[in-house]
Amino acid sequence: MVGQICLSLGSFLVENESCPDSGAPQSVEWDSSNGDLLISNGPSSGGGGLWVVSPVTGAVLTTLPGGTAFDGAAVDPANGNIYVPGGSSGASNVAVFAGTNFTIVAIIPVGTDPDAILFDPANGDVYVANAGSDNVSVIDSTTNQVIGSIPVGGGSAGPGDLTLDSETGHLYVTGDYNSATVVNVSTGRVVANVSLGTWPTGMAFDPANGELYVPNVGQDTLMVINGTTNRIVANISIYATWYSSGDDPVTAAFDPVNGNICVTNWFSPDIDVVPSSANALMAAVRASNFGWGIAFSPGGYGYAASYSNDTITVFTTPDSYPVRFNETGLPFGTNWTVNTIVLSGFFFSVTRTTDRNWITIPEPYGIFLLLVSANNSSTAHYVANPSRATLNETGAPLNVTIQFTLAPPTPAGSSAGIALAWGYGAAAAAGLVIIVAAVALIVRARRRDRGGRGGPGDPGGSNGAGPSPGDRGQAP
Repeated sequence: MVGQICLSLGSFLVENESCPDSGAPQSVEWDSSNGDLLISNGPSSGGGGLWVVSPVTGAVLTTLPGGTAFDGAAVDPANGNIYVPGGSSGASNVAVFAGTNFTIVAIIPVGTDPDAILFDPANGDVYVANAGSDNVSVIDSTTNQVIGSIPVGGGSAGPGDLTLDSETGHLYVTGDYNSATVVNVSTGRVVANVSLGTWPTGMAFDPANGELYVPNVGQDTLMVINGTTNRIVANISIYATWYSSGDDPVTAAFDPVNGNICVTNWFSPDIDVVPSSANALMAAVRASNFGWGIAFSPGGYGYAASYSNDTITVFTTPDSYPVRFNETGLPFGTNWTVNTIVLSGFFFSVTRTTDRNWITIPEPYGIFLLLVSANNSSTAHYVANPSRATLNETGAPLNVTIQFTLAPPTPAGSSAGIALAWGYGAAAAAGLVIIVAAVALIVRARRRDRGGRGGPGDPGGSNGAGPSPGDRGQAP
């Protein structure tokens, strides 16, 4: 959509009306069958459960019972049933609620401490990550019976997140063991393990390019996995825009309209926007407060939970267009840097450094400031043209040529001359200070002489307040 900008449309407060302090919004899921938001509310404030929320009014339609720790819900779009892990007083089971009237349809025993849950539309199965028993339970949604168990994980907290690659039929399971276990859902067997960063969580899948995006909380990065090869193809830095410290990226979601990956952060109100076509950070939406879960509607509206103030931020993301900066004039292997600052609709800055002769940065529609420089050595200084410019992205790929030229060499002896001039200047300044101090002493001495030689308390003396009206002091 040409002309669209990254935009926060506002936020709404979510809470249990009968108990306003019942918890904090954590995970967010879009109910594709009923058109509602499913928001887990955390137990840190005495809550625990699943809010069914209208995305139009923000009203809590009902609260489904939940356990002491779970991550969201899954929906079977064929019949509208909602699957909630730990949904029966926090027990090791999955509660199934009818999406029409929210009555309990079934209680399904699973592993210990069921956490993340996911529905596979291809085979109609529901997958449940059991954090306490290091396995994934497989539920047949037609019979609501467990039909399999897949061992995974091995960390102290067990598996905590699930994502499905709909192209390959691979299920990705992450936890606190800093890797992703890849399961072939057709056979139920583990086919690969992918080493990731520290504390990977909240994965997202892009069906357009077949890649998975994994936030690493402990490293402030977003890793990109090729779904075909199960190899890391990119590691994107998620840095703080509003705060000086790291963001702690926690959950990623795919925008089906603009193809962007959006990432919420535990310790920043940033919702970082990464175009999956470029795998580079492009922009940030500011949420109402620190984030957790995030989900998109089919129409491209994003919903991000802020756990610290019980709000859901509603936002859209911008289209992105590749801007390629082509360098000429630098010796091979010389680093150069491009910094772009978005000025239309929101403020965001991106910096890229490379030793290649081109840099591509995704930019939204509108005006941005360009700053270019070379990483010069002590023997060679290159100047960019343009080094500073204001450019306009009009909704199409843009090519910008940067010409570097070698600056004229510094004249011999100029450094010594500068040092000598500095020395003369410093000496002159010191001499001026001495002269001023001497003049001040002379003036003070003359004033004392005019004030007489009276003793302490004598108005005409040097220790008094000055001569009395009738006493002009002793003449010099």
